[in-house]
Order: sequence, then structure tokens, then C-alpha cells
Amino acid sequence: MMSQEGGKGRKRKESHQEKPYSGNMPERITNQQSSARKKKRPRTNTSSKNTKALPHVSAPSQKSSTPREPRAGHNNSAINRHLTMSLVSSSRKREAAEKIDMLRKVPTVPLVARPRSRSVKSKASAVAKFVLDDLQKFIKKNTGLGPFDTETDTQTSTGAGTSSGADSSFSAGLEPLHIGDRSNSESDASDDSAEHGADIYTPLLKLTKPRPDNGMRVPMFIKEPEMYPCIKALFRYVDDAIDRSPSAGNTRRRLKVCCKSDTTPSGADDYNRIDIGLSSRLKTPDDDASGELNKPDYGDMLAVIEAKRSITEQTVAYRQMYMYTRNIYPEQAGRRFVWGFTFCDSVAHACILGHDNVFSSDAMDLSTSEGRSAFVSLAVDMSFCESDQLGYDPNIYRNAIKKRWEMSIYDDALEKQQTYHVLSCVQTADRVYGRHTRCFICRKVDPDNESGSETEAKSESGPEAEPEENIASDTISYDKRDILVKDAWPHAENPDRKRKERARDEIEMMRTIDEKLGNDPDFQGKYPKVVSAGVVRQFCGSKRTPIKDTTENMFAKLGKDIIKDIPHRVHKRIAMEPVGLSIREARSVDELIVVAADVMKAHQEILRRCDILHRDLSPYNMLMTRDPDGMAHGMLIDFDCAVWASEESAQPRANMTGTLPYMSIANLDELAIKRTSLDDWESLIYILCWLGTFGINDQDEKSVDTNKHLPIKAWAEGNAESSAISKRDQMTSATFSSSIVSEFLDIEGYSALSILVLRLRSKLFDNPKVSSIARGTRRQKAVQLDLMANNQTVEQETKGYLDGRLDKSILDPFARRAEFEKEISDDLWAVMADAQQQALERIRKQHHELGM
Repeated sequence: MMSQEGGKGRKRKESHQEKPYSGNMPERITNQQSSARKKKRPRTNTSSKNTKALPHVSAPSQKSSTPREPRAGHNNSAINRHLTMSLVSSSRKREAAEKIDMLRKVPTVPLVARPRSRSVKSKASAVAKFVLDDLQKFIKKNTGLGPFDTETDTQTSTGAGTSSGADSSFSAGLEPLHIGDRSNSESDASDDSAEHGADIYTPLLKLTKPRPDNGMRVPMFIKEPEMYPCIKALFRYVDDAIDRSPSAGNTRRRLKVCCKSDTTPSGADDYNRIDIGLSSRLKTPDDDASGELNKPDYGDMLAVIEAKRSITEQTVAYRQMYMYTRNIYPEQAGRRFVWGFTFCDSVAHACILGHDNVFSSDAMDLSTSEGRSAFVSLAVDMSFCESDQLGYDPNIYRNAIKKRWEMSIYDDALEKQQTYHVLSCVQTADRVYGRHTRCFICRKVDPDNESGSETEAKSESGPEAEPEENIASDTISYDKRDILVKDAWPHAENPDRKRKERARDEIEMMRTIDEKLGNDPDFQGKYPKVVSAGVVRQFCGSKRTPIKDTTENMFAKLGKDIIKDIPHRVHKRIAMEPVGLSIREARSVDELIVVAADVMKAHQEILRRCDILHRDLSPYNMLMTRDPDGMAHGMLIDFDCAVWASEESAQPRANMTGTLPYMSIANLDELAIKRTSLDDWESLIYILCWLGTFGINDQDEKSVDTNKHLPIKAWAEGNAESSAISKRDQMTSATFSSSIVSEFLDIEGYSALSILVLRLRSKLFDNPKVSSIARGTRRQKAVQLDLMANNQTVEQETKGYLDGRLDKSILDPFARRAEFEKEISDDLWAVMADAQQQALERIRKQHHELGM
């Protein structure tokens, strides 16, 4: 991520010159190779030879692959690869500051981890009391500061009563699904080996030492690294004390801190070092609990722990925890939300990092018996609760009997669960907040020809289980078609809220599109067809009736007052076909033009015949397919942000949709203008400009001078406001050609792309059918001043043009053009269709010359 506050950012020694950030992960280092890597090198796109820049649209590899195969890069890698690491870091730092500024203190955060089952809750309560008493006695014995209160308030524990049996609803074995294929070696050399002397618990005494209650809290630690062994000793003590409890039983989850502190975890795509990594392991009856995790790994990390020596640095600790937690999502395909911890002096906070909010518990002051009681209760609850309460998804699991990864999709149309065999994870979530869109290549399992119990298979899986060869063999029955499964958390209307308009529902929209266009041969393969789709269902506790996986249900224990303020999101899975290829698979500019034209044809027809406006055009949502003869075609996907066009109102765009460099100016500026297809046409121009500047594929990209200052980079740097300002300046007729098009690659074929974007820009921003008031990118005030300077009126200027009949008070050019969406979009399509025809002729001519 970014260079940390507090001086923890790692400096690169290879060169003083800023290196481009690739945004992609290198190939995983196997266990045999790990010893050969002596130091961390700058991230480069070393995986591009085998995987594509837009991994979520790549076809599955023919070689054996599993959900743990190396991820090719982040969702936004096509953008980040052309920015320096410092710019990417600045963006991430700004994001962390914005989100943490909205952090909410919620006393009920620990309740999210409280076991649901009555018997497990009773067991956890008894264990927590035992551990707390044991800890208090240890502190008293080794400090002589007593007496300590061992009879703490049981209300801070997790319940009452005892139970020693293992509960059947315990599901620790379902987490986590790693993206990388690596193991975290145990009992290895570590940077805190000095702790393993006569008593590894002694450092916690400094953390729990009473502070003077006089309002003058002096930090106990001189330097931050002094805190690391203290925090780790506390977690180790609690984990080992649970084992000593007669009520604990033999089945639970171990909370394991990694030996190495202040280090860059495996799976990171930056140079930042976290303070401590907290992972989990399933304890079995044969577990001797002797192993320690060596280096932290984002692939199996339960939580990031950030420490600061003073309580005055609490905000900094929150921000760093947020920044580093981002790396957990790309590495764990089954993570719904993430926990985190901060320790400032002796004060601990537990945090939940959700899709839209960060929630922090009340302070747990470890220097007091009340604070220790709260911390112990939470740690014990996390050891016994179900995996979904820690943020894992039980519907993505390793089938221990079939020795493969599987996922369940609840089909709303059939009202039953469908099982899919996961071949690979081809897109991962890449940030803490948002939809957490992931994509998997799967094949449907035929339950009639499968043996073995799914429930039994799940219960045997574990977080430490290594996946085996899982490309289905001839002995396993499955649908041999490759299916793309999209897993996401889109915004949805709260069911308690009344509204007249239809709710935005991607599944309903995709089925509507298939109903309207399914019998039209011209649109076969131009959009994905739904195979199975529905809201994910979760079995919680002893309830046999599954409930919908929503933010409301997921965080229900936070309280109704909190839930009503959380944006309502619903966890959906959509299995669709065909599986497309990235547009970066295009072999030439002509193929790119053909694909883009097919996409826009589908876009226009879906709008006209289905009343659906896409609103999120980007390179990731424009795929390509190939005929058996190799001819390229385009396909439009991802209707997460789509709306019913007839119900779209001209309200301020408080929730911007899209990817920063490809978003329209009106969208970036949140103008109170009705969203139309012209916004998506504008996005297409930005996409073609970006590809023309940086290369349409990996081969052309090699000729890009990444250190060169390019005006187009301003579209991706900074925030929405700065991006909009850059586009307003650069999309004028006077500067577009000199600042943007002139920087297109000087490679054969790119001249056709230059001509196309110039024509599209002219038809959109300077369409001759509208008056000068409706042209360009000027703001409304600028138009007023221009009219005053020339002693003109709106009536005089618009006479004879399409916009002559508009209200004279409407002076914003974007608002005026939106009123004539159909006429302008028809002109834009005419340009696109003409370019496609010329591209097809050049492709056919080339094939003829090559004898194809």
C-alpha cells in the first residue's frame, strides 16, 4: 500500500528513480524456492506471460489450477501499472483517512463474535471465566502488585454455565480459501526468538501494569517495537489458557500470532510492514499446540494488529490497520468482512471492517481488570464462534471427500441450492470497501451422479488443508461447460423502505435482457446468459432454515440503531456463460474496434428494447469472444450499476458509479443531470484513449515509456474533482488532439484508433446539430460570461438548432445535450459502425494475404 505514517514504509534501494507500479502479483514462490529469495524486490508484472492484465475475464488455463493459484493482479491493475508506487500509495492513504474519519465507536462490536448456539455460548462463558482468573493469578504472582480482582463482572463475559462437549455447529474448518498456493511454515527461525526463554508470557506484564489514575497517562513504552512481544505474549497466554480450561473440549479455533513482527506479509503488493499478523488454526484432539507461525501471510490472516506507544496515536493506528487489511481481500476469496485490532499503550480496540463502514469497540484497557475481562471474553468467543462470524463464507468450501473446492449458489428461480466445482479464482476483491466483486471459473456438479455427503465433506475440511489436483477427472460427474460465477455485494433497496420504482437488481435485469434479446441471432454472445443466480443463503447456528446473506443480517448484533444507518447490501452469486476473454487479448487495433462496436451495439439495443442503462462502461466490462475460425466479437457484462432508464431521475449523483479514469465528467462532478447513454459513450472515448496511450495488449505495452509525463495520467490520479478538471480541459477541441491523441503509441494500426476517437469526441462534445451553448465542456457560469461578452442572448445563439426550444435558463452544455440523447447517440453509433466496417475489411484483407 502506501508508505506508512510513523516511518515504517520500506525504502527501495535499487534505484533513486521512481519505478512504475505494476499492480500485479509475481508468481508465487514455492516452498522449495522460498529460501532463494533473499530480499523483497519491486513488484513487476512477471505473471503477465501466463495470465492477463484483466484476470477476471481471462479464460481458464488448460493446466491444473485451483482456487489457490496465484492471482494475476488487482481489479484496477490496468490503471495502476502506469502509475508510480508513490501515486498509488497516496491514493490508498487518502482513502484510509477518509474511511477512518467516518469510523464509528460501537460498544456491541464484540457481540458479533459471540457464539450463537446456547451450548457453545455457555461453554465460552465458562472458558472465559477460567482464562481470566488464570491470567489475573499469573499477573499477581509475577508482579506483586496485588490484590487483583479475579471475580470480574460476568456481564463482560459471554454468558453463564459450562459445557465440555464439542458443538456440531462449530464451523472453524471452513476458513480460509487462499488465492496463493503456499504454506506458512511453523517452528521456524523468528525475529523474536528471545521470547522463547523460560517464560514466553512474561512480556505481557508490562502491557497489563496498572497506570496511574491521575489524568496524566505517560506511555509505558519508549519505542513501538517494545510492544510487539507484549501483545503476542497476551494472545499466546489466552490461547494456551483455553487449553488448560476443563470446559474447553478438543475442538475449537486457535488464535495464532506470527513470530515475525514489523514485516511485509506474504501476498502483499506493496512494501509496507504490518506490526503483527493474527491467524487461526483448527485445533484437533491430536493437536499438540507446539507450532508457531513464522512469517505472516495475508492468505490466512484473520486480523491485522497495529500498535502505537501512546493513546494519542489512536487515529494513526486505525488508518494503518485499514490500509494493510486491504491486502487480505485479494488473498482470501471467501472473505465477507475482516476483523482488526489496535493497541495504543495498554488500550486495545477490536474493529470490524465492512463494505461501507468501520466499527470500533469501546476501549479495552488491559491495565484494568475490566479491560482484561472484555479482551479475554472476545478472544474466547472468536475461538468458539462459527466461521461466518469472523467474516468467512461457509458457502465456499473445500470438499474433503472429493478433494476439490466447491461453492453453493442458491437459485432463486428453482428455489434450491446448486453446487459448482471451482476450477480457479480469476478476479479477487482489491479493497476494503465496496462490492467485493470476485469471479470464479466453475463447472456445475451433477448431484444425481455424485456420492458422499456435502455436510460431511464440509465438516472434514480445515483452514490448513492444502488443495490437491482438482481439475475434474473422467470419474467425476460435472457439466463440462466452463461457467463464470460472479460473487458480489451490490447495494440493494432495504426491504423496509417503500418505493414506487423497481429496485436495481442485476439478476432481474440480466433475465430481462435474455427474455427480450434471447431469440435474436444478432445478439447471441453479445451479453452473458444466466445459468443460476440468487441471493446467497447462510445457515446460522442451529437454525435449519437458511437466511439471506445481507449486511443487515451479518451485523445484526451491532443493534438496530446501527443497522438502519448501514447501506443495505445483498450478497449475490450469478453463474453465467459464455466465459469471455479480456479485451487485452485483442491481437490488433482492428480487433479492438470490432469488439468495442459489438459492445456498444449491445449497449444501445439493451437500452432501447429493455429500458436498461448500463452506467459502468470500463475495459473490465467489455469482453471478447472468438468464433471457431478465430474472428473476434464483443460482449457487454456487469450490470451491477445499471438502472431502469425510464426511472432515472435528474438528481445530484451522490453515489458515483464507474472507474475513475473512465467516468464521465458529469458523473465525476456529481451534476444534477439525468444519467443517459451519452455518459457511457463518453466513457468509451476515455477507454479507447487509455488503450491507445498505454497499449491494447501486453505486447504493445512494452514500448510505453512509463517514466514519461503524460497528461492522460491525471485522469487516474487524485480524486474525482481533479479528474473532472483534467478532462474538462483536455476534451476541448483545442487541446484534445495535442495533449491526448498525440501521445498514442506510434505503432502500426494505432492511427485508425486516433481517427476513431477524434470523430467520437467531435460528435459528442461538438455535435453540429446543437448550438454552441450545448457544445464543449464549459461550466454554466462560463457560458453566461461568454454570452454577455458577445452581447448575445440564448434565443439568438440557439436559433435553428435542436436545442433552440429548450428553456433558456438551462446553460450547462451537458444538461442541454442530455435532452437530445437519442439524436446524438445515433450519430455516435454511425461513427462506430463505420469504423467497425473498415476494421473488418482490413482484417479480412490481412487474412486473405496470409492465406487464412
